[in-house]
Amino acid sequence: EDAEVNIKSSKVLISAISEGVFRFDVAFGHTSEGEFATEKHNFLRAASVYPRFLYTHVDQPGHTTDIGVLADNETEMWAIRLQAANDVLEEDLAVVLEHNSDAIIIVAADHGPYLTKNGKDLNVPAYSLSDITRYDVQDRYGTLLAIRWPEEGYETKYDIKILQDTLPAVFAYIYDDETLFDQLRMERRTLYPYVTGGVVVEDGFVVGGADGGKPLFDRVGVRTL
Repeated sequence: EDAEVNIKSSKVLISAISEGVFRFDVAFGHTSEGEFATEKHNFLRAASVYPRFLYTHVDQPGHTTDIGVLADNETEMWAIRLQAANDVLEEDLAVVLEHNSDAIIIVAADHGPYLTKNGKDLNVPAYSLSDITRYDVQDRYGTLLAIRWPEEGYETKYDIKILQDTLPAVFAYIYDDETLFDQLRMERRTLYPYVTGGVVVEDGFVVGGADGGKPLFDRVGVRTL
């Protein structure tokens, strides 16, 4: 069975390489949402004497249609998709907390909703830097990050400012070595300026645009539950 899966996976990869690009819809199978949820929850319920890692991706709420024009009800449609994603996450969290209460749980988004201006990257069509506000940057780069640590006190132990700080913090926790956080974390600077029309963020501050020099967010803090 494993060999069969590997062969199928290889065919998918070779096909994608031959096209010259890995499209977003390249897939290794066509499992239904119900089947996927069942297998995921079985994994989350299972006990193991060895540490295990599970990455799972929810494709909601996503972002706008990326055609350069926002629908009149774009925000409302995004909110509906957001609720659907929250429903999935709540089910997953309930299962893992019931059966593996010592787990490190990370919930993170990979980008914002793209609900301002053209609803896509701000270099197409080109916008003047003076037209690009920090709200536009928040809308594209501001994302959710929630971490549940198995022990109290770790919610403020590491100086987590960007998503890429997360795994260095986890490694520092797992190996009980605080120096790993500073050794492994990336430079805190946005890498794709075309997304925000040339405006970037460095160490939490906007560089360029209408709000250059201002913090990306006015309030940055840690909330414990």
